[in-house]
Amino acid sequence: MGGRLWNRLAVGKSIGDVCGRMKEIRTEIEIAASEEDIWRTLINTADFPDWNPFIRRVSGVPHRGARLSVTLRLPGVRRVTFRPVVTAEQPKRELTWIGAFLLPGLLDVQHRFSIVPLGYNHMLFSQHIVLAGLLVSLLGKRYVEPMRRGAVDMDAAIKARVERRGPDR
Repeated sequence: MGGRLWNRLAVGKSIGDVCGRMKEIRTEIEIAASEEDIWRTLINTADFPDWNPFIRRVSGVPHRGARLSVTLRLPGVRRVTFRPVVTAEQPKRELTWIGAFLLPGLLDVQHRFSIVPLGYNHMLFSQHIVLAGLLVSLLGKRYVEPMRRGAVDMDAAIKARVERRGPDR
């Protein structure tokens, strides 16, 4: 199913549609900053260890088509590293990657970061995480709540960093 999963995703089906089993996590936070300041902080992955409690390390450049190595620190769970592919990049608006924790089709993760303007220097930063695959019902409980807590922690951390420091330079 692994190869077919990625092929189906490439033609526009959602990860949940393909697998039939999924769990979703959505978080959002309002940030008093420009979309450019938030975007620069989000894609400056070299600084993640300094401020990001959830995504501790990203190797690779987050551009559409790039394969990354991402290490997550899930509260109450060990660190997890996986190798997603960036599937969408719209500067100052959206970054999405899809990867697998184990083997493709067993426990897949789609992670979308979005920035939506609410007004001048007033943005909504959101994360949408979808876990899908054959093992979601078995392992999903182990990962869903820690991932939700990690995403909420990241939301608060990016807000604090951007509002306190201004643009990442």
